[in-house]
Amino acid sequence: MKLLLRFARKNRGFALLLVLVFISIGLLLMTASLSYTSNSAQLNERNNQYNSTMLAAEAATEKVVGNMIMDFKTYGQPGIANNMNNYRAMVPTYAENTYWSSFQFSDAQGNTNKTYVGENGSSYFSSDLGSSFSGLGGTRIPYKIVSNARMVNGRFTMTNAVQQEVAFTTIPIFQYAIFYNDLLEFVKAATMNIRGRVHSNGSIYVGGSSPVTFFEDVTAVGVIIKPGLWNGVDTVNSSGVITFNQEKTTNGVPMSLPIGTNNSSAAVHKVIERPDSGEAPNSAMGKERYYNKSEILLLVSNNVVSMSVKTPFSTTSNAIPTNHVLTFVTTNKSMYDQRQDRTQLITEIDVAKFKTFIATNTVIASTLGSTVPSLLYVDDSRGGYSTNYTTNIYNTNTTSTSWPGPIVAPKLTITTNLGSTQPNSGGVRLSDIPGNAATNWLYSGTAGQSSARYRYKLVSNYTLTTRITNVVTTVNDGGMGAVRLTNGISLPSNGLTVSTPNGLYVAGSYNCPTAAHLGTTNTSDVKPASLVCDALTILSSNWKDSQGSASYTDRDASDTTVNAAILTGNVKAGGTNGDDPPSGGAHNLPRFLEDWSNRTCTINGSLVCLFESQQANGQFVTTGQTDTYYNPPTRNWSFDKNFLNPNKLPPGTPAVRVLERLKWTTPPPNSTTYAGY
Repeated sequence: MKLLLRFARKNRGFALLLVLVFISIGLLLMTASLSYTSNSAQLNERNNQYNSTMLAAEAATEKVVGNMIMDFKTYGQPGIANNMNNYRAMVPTYAENTYWSSFQFSDAQGNTNKTYVGENGSSYFSSDLGSSFSGLGGTRIPYKIVSNARMVNGRFTMTNAVQQEVAFTTIPIFQYAIFYNDLLEFVKAATMNIRGRVHSNGSIYVGGSSPVTFFEDVTAVGVIIKPGLWNGVDTVNSSGVITFNQEKTTNGVPMSLPIGTNNSSAAVHKVIERPDSGEAPNSAMGKERYYNKSEILLLVSNNVVSMSVKTPFSTTSNAIPTNHVLTFVTTNKSMYDQRQDRTQLITEIDVAKFKTFIATNTVIASTLGSTVPSLLYVDDSRGGYSTNYTTNIYNTNTTSTSWPGPIVAPKLTITTNLGSTQPNSGGVRLSDIPGNAATNWLYSGTAGQSSARYRYKLVSNYTLTTRITNVVTTVNDGGMGAVRLTNGISLPSNGLTVSTPNGLYVAGSYNCPTAAHLGTTNTSDVKPASLVCDALTILSSNWKDSQGSASYTDRDASDTTVNAAILTGNVKAGGTNGDDPPSGGAHNLPRFLEDWSNRTCTINGSLVCLFESQQANGQFVTTGQTDTYYNPPTRNWSFDKNFLNPNKLPPGTPAVRVLERLKWTTPPPNSTTYAGY
């Protein structure tokens, strides 16, 4: 028994020891857990503070980048250069959001409430911009933007930095094979192989019975689809295979002209119009107007032909004698355009004679020195509608029955007052009734003549003549001014851009001086050229003005080659199904008026549609209709890769301005020289 008690006491001591051990272990675990929790909380808080300051620094750089791109798109590089001090003073502020009061910003150079903004090297041309602009070249102007941020009341002493390296890039618009400012259509297109970048600031519609192949990137701000029903084509009967060999991008970045306003059709059309009164040539719109860019201005109005020469964007010019101008300009020709259903009053320019003229004219030499002019602006403001008003006077006679006889319902009843005043209910004065008219008076009152308000005179043997005046309005169509280029197989040494707000006709092959290259894609010896107009129509060398109003089947075309960039307008598709009217699609952007059956039209260049035609706005008519005015050619169209070389772009080529994000990194605080990775 004693042994058992002794053993029990020994076990109780051991149990106590175990309890103490477990309590110690528990305390150690709890302490470790609390320590871990505390460390985790600190790490989380530090991580949150790190992310917050980094995002704040990024917000500061984004604020600057956003303002820089707006200025660049509107004013170009001078817009950035003139606002550098403003950018450097930009940081997120309390006025924008009270959240920003929690942070202190600096420019990594010890200046608070500042952001570092500096040029990151000289401007340079990149032959392939890569990324979203793969295959395009452009002039880059690189910048570096750096912001440091710290949390004012943060638990940790911490400064974070963000560095952005960006480029403000100018991309010549003729580096695109096809560029549209609105809906781009390949619906009902014949077989097309498109080599070169394609872009639309709207959507791109494809589909039809023939295959269409895109060999390079295709981008659209909208969508790229086969529409459910468009211009008579449904996805069900659209059997032509659409092939995209490179990237196809929807919801892309808009590529807009920097004209200082929206890029609507009406706004962009102004680039081919004469400047508005008081508009400065160095304004955003002024810099894009072809009138301002051009060295030679040819203005034609009724009975007046004037030409002047100036340096680009100058507000003064020197007149060229009219008799000199008429050596290569003719204004007494006209032609009927069946698509327009109007007579065109033609300002015709013999390009070969113009080439000789600009090389020898003394006024041009004294104004431009040794520079050979390469931009010609033409505006023919003749024609239009006039209204004539013709006044016709008719006599209407009314005769009563013969007298005497019983008084019956008369042919003519004249209402008068008893006095000589005009009755307030119509009629004539008593004094106006001829005295020799046989009459019989009836009174409207019941109390006799003295109380009657009106009396009615029955008239017989009397003719009343009523004069009726009728004005006939007649609207006369005086035709419309247009421009035509002839004999343009060889261009001036610096190339040639012809621009006009009128419809432009190109007669015969253009800019192909080597006969062996006609009908081919060989552009090794062509000059930089562009045709900029309200609407472009290609006429073959077989065209005769006398046949303009005849059936198109009497106008047989001949093979024709045009080597030039084309910037022009179209008549936008109407109706919910694109058939009221149809636009004709990209394949009908250059217009035709002849029977091109079994004939080829070769175009090497770039097709750009920036607006709707305002002058030459006759609707497109599909072939096979009763009012058809042409048969389409075999279209041998290619992008001219010369345009990828900045030295071979057409004179005055417009360009879009974009932001390129080259590098984003987090440099050490207080550093503006971090190379990044």
